[in-house]
Amino acid sequence: MVQVLDTAVANRSPAHAYAGVCTALPLLVGDAQVQLPAFAWRPHPEHYARHELYCSREHGYCVVAMVWAPGQATPLHDHDGSWCVEAVWSGQLEVTHWHLLQADDDTGWRFAQGARQHQRAGDCSGLLASAPYHSVRNPDPQAVAVSIHVYQHRLGQCMVFDPDRNGRHWPRLLPLANDA
Repeated sequence: MVQVLDTAVANRSPAHAYAGVCTALPLLVGDAQVQLPAFAWRPHPEHYARHELYCSREHGYCVVAMVWAPGQATPLHDHDGSWCVEAVWSGQLEVTHWHLLQADDDTGWRFAQGARQHQRAGDCSGLLASAPYHSVRNPDPQAVAVSIHVYQHRLGQCMVFDPDRNGRHWPRLLPLANDA
């Protein structure tokens, strides 16, 4: 996996590295010789689990496995200025993209819901830093889902946007941890 991703990002602009990972990641998911370690399949009972698999010292990208118990979801969030490519390894996910309409910390942020994608194993999507907002959930009421996320750089935090009943969202910085 590492060699394929290194090739995809080597000596490329962020946009070309993103495109290279978009091409490479579905091939890795479909390759029976590429196996995830046992810890990458462990869900967390209270929230989706994040398991860092690899961070490249040379190229800066980071690979994280996420495990989604039935119904677990993220809030609307960004990726701290990083592009991200995500592929479903097992199960299914629902990814909703959001378009920023207004950013105002005093009166609330406003978003419009964009495309909603229902993804199964092998399906891939991504976000560029220029259009960085989405939410993800496991819609399956019984099965765990596992996804692989390749980020431009290691994410130690992201901005989440908590909705109120008036359609506004309020930004909140969320530290991101690696689940054991």
